[in-house]
Amino acid sequence: MRTSIIVIAGVALAGAVAWWLWPRCLTPPDPAAAAARDVLQYVASDDFAALPRDGQADYMAKLWEQPAERLKELASMGDLPDATQRKVRHNVQHGMIRVMVRQAAEYAALPAADRDAYLDGRIDEMMAKMRAMAAGGGPSSTRTGPPWHGGTMSADVIQKRMEEMLSVTTPQERAQLQAYRQQLMRRLWQRMRTGR
Repeated sequence: MRTSIIVIAGVALAGAVAWWLWPRCLTPPDPAAAAARDVLQYVASDDFAALPRDGQADYMAKLWEQPAERLKELASMGDLPDATQRKVRHNVQHGMIRVMVRQAAEYAALPAADRDAYLDGRIDEMMAKMRAMAAGGGPSSTRTGPPWHGGTMSADVIQKRMEEMLSVTTPQERAQLQAYRQQLMRRLWQRMRTGR
């Protein structure tokens, strides 16, 4: 009898542990195929926030690769509660800074002769995405900054949010990121002057 009770208790305990762990073991929703609400709720979750930095960067990169119509759908955030929308914005911003840190490291590792080509690739990607997002109206057509930033922002708010995002980076990453952004802007202005 005692053995049976122990076995039953052990099974119940194992079931409780499995139930508690199950949501945390799920594969993150595919940004391309999952329902927009599922993707956004995952981005707003503690599970996403707890991902290693590279894990956040990987997911944000996949998200940003989606077609413009998909990004518009995600950026609208539907009928999500305000608190969830705030978490989405916060986690997206921190995830995207990890993407930028990765790009800055990739750029720094390139031979000098290949760096402008890398910048051109990033600029072409950003411009194509912005044009597609703006076509026909959409979340980004009347806003400043990336999707999910929460509306048109003043320069002071942009600066404050940038400082908050950079707070999760190391001094070395910040220095590399600043140098990368300067070179990105240099190349963008250079292209604008030459009509490219």
